Amino acid sequence: MSKKLISIGDVQCPPGELRLGRIIAGHHQDSAPIAIPLIVVNGAHDGPTLWLGAAVHGSEIAGCEVIRRITREIVKPAELHGVILAAPIQNPLAFRASSYHTPQDGLNMNRVFPGDPDETITHRLAHAIYTQGVAQSDYLMDLHCNALGSIDFIFVRWREEEAWQKGWAMAKAYGVTIVESVPKRLGFGFEERLVGLLCDVALEARKPCITVELTPQHYFEERSIRSGVTGTLNVMKYLKMLAGNLEPQTEVPVIPEPLRPQLRVTAQRGGLLTYLVPVGQKVRKGQPLVLVRDPWGDVVETVTSPADGYLLSYPRHGNQAAASGDIVVFVAPPRAA
Repeated sequence: MSKKLISIGDVQCPPGELRLGRIIAGHHQDSAPIAIPLIVVNGAHDGPTLWLGAAVHGSEIAGCEVIRRITREIVKPAELHGVILAAPIQNPLAFRASSYHTPQDGLNMNRVFPGDPDETITHRLAHAIYTQGVAQSDYLMDLHCNALGSIDFIFVRWREEEAWQKGWAMAKAYGVTIVESVPKRLGFGFEERLVGLLCDVALEARKPCITVELTPQHYFEERSIRSGVTGTLNVMKYLKMLAGNLEPQTEVPVIPEPLRPQLRVTAQRGGLLTYLVPVGQKVRKGQPLVLVRDPWGDVVETVTSPADGYLLSYPRHGNQAAASGDIVVFVAPPRAA
């Protein structure tokens, strides 16, 4: 049996037990705490420590339910080899507002890691997670949600070093589509440098990390949640935290080959959108993907694929409509190409 007492936030969790608590990252105007909820499962047997985090973006809540099922229903401390440190709501302020960004300072929390204890509240939340969660973990999984009209997939960084290679192996064990992520996103008019991610600071600390994209935002889709549970348990089996064989992903479409960074395609004209190809399907360069129609029903633009690859997403955050410059589809080429 493990002899290690786990201390994080206000939690003291002995071996073979589950404890609930929180990390205090700051205080509201009325002095009420700004708290990150914690679930700690300290296995009865020695093994690695896995950070499971969700809701860095407050509208991306499917990971909260994945974490609940894993920690409160499925994994038993007596059978666990190692430790689960779970934060189902990593950004409580954005969660309260159902917002991608933190309302108090307008920042995207997944662009400010490792954070700063003397900066605005988003930096302080990130710093608390970095110093208490990342610091104590051997492996990390950051659970996000893509927009309605997407397939489930995993973003993975790549480098010819051990932590990055183990991250890729975790993604393969999880079992859904793998998309390579790079810091420099060519062709994006915003956030061209994709830096400050939780997985970035974890990898720089030589701790393997994957970013999971469930679907959709704002509510629970049972297929995606079941896939998230299967994938997380698969990763834990790969890490020898749980016994058993890896389970295939049967709930969501899976593209069989790893993909290069996704390419965005924007609308030149505004209007209502008609989607022509199901998500997850292979597409050809120049193939029509989206029709843009004006309010009178006339087609004013046909959006085509920028490359041979797979259709990952029709990102919808509101109506099935777009203005000039809005992203209407993401396509990712095969990584071998």
